[in-house]
Amino acid sequence: MRFCLFLLLFIAAIRGVACDCTPTDTIQKAILNADLIFEGTVLKSEPNWMSGGMKYTFEVARSWKGVSDRMAFVKSGWENECGYMFKEGESYIVFTTRTHTSKKTDRCSGNMGVAEAGDLLAILGPGATPEQPKDIGKIMWIMTLATLASMIFLVFVVVRKKMFKKN
Repeated sequence: MRFCLFLLLFIAAIRGVACDCTPTDTIQKAILNADLIFEGTVLKSEPNWMSGGMKYTFEVARSWKGVSDRMAFVKSGWENECGYMFKEGESYIVFTTRTHTSKKTDRCSGNMGVAEAGDLLAILGPGATPEQPKDIGKIMWIMTLATLASMIFLVFVVVRKKMFKKN
């Protein structure tokens, strides 16, 4: 029993010191290591029960590296696992790395609130504003026409089946 208690405390202690980095050793190192760098406002935060930590949804205001979409979905570990805790409604400069299917960040990546990012913004420069697709109106018309055509076809098939059943 004592051994199990000791083992449990030992594992908890190891997890508690999982973050032994100095946040942003240098800005240049953070920029070099990141796959994506953007300024965004946190729209939503929720626990990531599948892999642990948190999931964040950002509205991207501008980007410097790798982001061209208006929305970004970022994962971070729990706070005691070196995760960066973003607050809903606040704006940040976010540094992430890409994994197979997601973007991840942590306390050591270089993230910071926009209010404290004066020096960083001077180094990064103006950035690029993500654009909404120019043909969105055209795409919406095509989708509407395709839906309408599918509905007409479905009605035609149903009516035709009913006509042949009567005969």
